[in-house]
Amino acid sequence: MNADVKVSTIISADDHVIDGLNNLLVQLSPSESVDVNRLEKIIGSEISTIIVAKIDEKIVGMATVNIIQKLTSNKAELEDFVVDENQRGKGIAKILWNAVVEWANDNGAKYLEFTSRPSREAAQNFYKKMGAEIRETNFFRYKV
Repeated sequence: MNADVKVSTIISADDHVIDGLNNLLVQLSPSESVDVNRLEKIIGSEISTIIVAKIDEKIVGMATVNIIQKLTSNKAELEDFVVDENQRGKGIAKILWNAVVEWANDNGAKYLEFTSRPSREAAQNFYKKMGAEIRETNFFRYKV
């Protein structure tokens, strides 16, 4: 593992953090960005967190995780899992993944669920390598 990588949760919405997150978000979806108000809502939430991987205080990976309370159990939903394209292949994704799984477990989640676009073959191979399985389901979206 890469000993230079430090993992932590985001606790403030300063410009350095917003710039670092937006640098990664654009690598997932070029038109997406986070603003201070949105980030503060996530930071203040008891059921959501943003976990980041840093090297020398530079954010090089991130994941947003939410706890969903169901009637029978909790599950965690993973969003925005990305490692900077210039840092890929160095073990950062595995370090970040392990931090996400630990957070989900600490928050009572029975499962960690997420989606991945079919075009993201490298990401899907990573998830499979980490033990994730493709679930047989139809995923629906309804715009409100």
